Amino acid sequence: MKLMFFFTRGMSLENWLDKGIFDREKEIFEKYADNDLFEKIYWVSFGVNDRKLYAKLIASESLSRRIEIIAPSKLYFAKIGRCVYFLLFPFRQWQLIKHCDFFRTNQVDGVLLPLYCKLFSPAKLYFRCGWIPSKSSTGFRKWYFKFIEKLGYKFADFASVSNEADYLYIEKNYGKANIAILGNYINTAKFKISKPIQKRAESFLFVGRFSKQKNIEILLNLFCEAPLSRYNLSLYGEGEMQGYIELFIKKRNITNIRLMGKLFNDKLPEIYNEHKYYIQLSTWEGMPKTVLEAMACGCICFCSDIAGFQQIMKNKSNGILLSELSGDEISSILKQIELISEEMISVNASDYIQHNFSLDKYFENEYQYYIQ
Repeated sequence: MKLMFFFTRGMSLENWLDKGIFDREKEIFEKYADNDLFEKIYWVSFGVNDRKLYAKLIASESLSRRIEIIAPSKLYFAKIGRCVYFLLFPFRQWQLIKHCDFFRTNQVDGVLLPLYCKLFSPAKLYFRCGWIPSKSSTGFRKWYFKFIEKLGYKFADFASVSNEADYLYIEKNYGKANIAILGNYINTAKFKISKPIQKRAESFLFVGRFSKQKNIEILLNLFCEAPLSRYNLSLYGEGEMQGYIELFIKKRNITNIRLMGKLFNDKLPEIYNEHKYYIQLSTWEGMPKTVLEAMACGCICFCSDIAGFQQIMKNKSNGILLSELSGDEISSILKQIELISEEMISVNASDYIQHNFSLDKYFENEYQYYIQ
């Protein structure tokens, strides 16, 4: 069988490498190749530099040779060029798409091109997405995402979402579809406990995008005032609020909040294992991989009490769900879990992720879609 995977609109191999997530994102596709599920896997990218990058990865044996990249030349760099690339794609790649068995997406904003290609190919479309963008968008963006979501769920042969809340939202807004709940995954061979919780620093960690969705402003305010100002908070990532964070720290001359920059995914297990606590106060989530990684590494995770976290956490058993997002609430819980046993929560968290969200388990579940 042959698979054609479509990157999210505007995304590229270059983006994956720059963000340090290439090793993470390629894992499921190399799993396909290693298990002979697909003889050939085509990655449809939007990066004009991706062909050269792909050649380097193949030469250094950093990517399976069963994976090939399809990317535009620099002639398509401008906005009008990207539109032309989209319109011509099924005709330029006719020989490939007509022999593909499956098309696959990664997110909602990547489904238009495979839907277009489906007009010219017998391939089945697997509409996979990690979160539903129309739930958190406004104005034109909300209309746009609802439009492509409706198309995707109407014409996809099968689909999956990462959590029950998204499943119910789709059922309510678009009717019943051939859709399943398939949670996210991490490489549990890499992300695991390597240092007991008792030997870690009494510090908090955040990993992810610096955006309003992550409630960065509230997070900073919590740690610059008592009772949490006695704890260190390390922030790894990048995003539109990076300038705000830098200015916040500089203006207040804060020493316990440290902006650490972005970090490649293969370096993260060591970072997680240096910290006792992980914190993420998002306003909404699908099923965030950073929290899965932190839990797998035995961090005690403090997260907002929303659907995306409720599906993976049992409060004070394998993590902490926060309803107030206040320093007093967190301080009170820290005292409580000292009595409950931090080690128990740490081990419970790691065990739960290892048994339920491993790459192997995800592959087993997704494998069934392709062979049915």
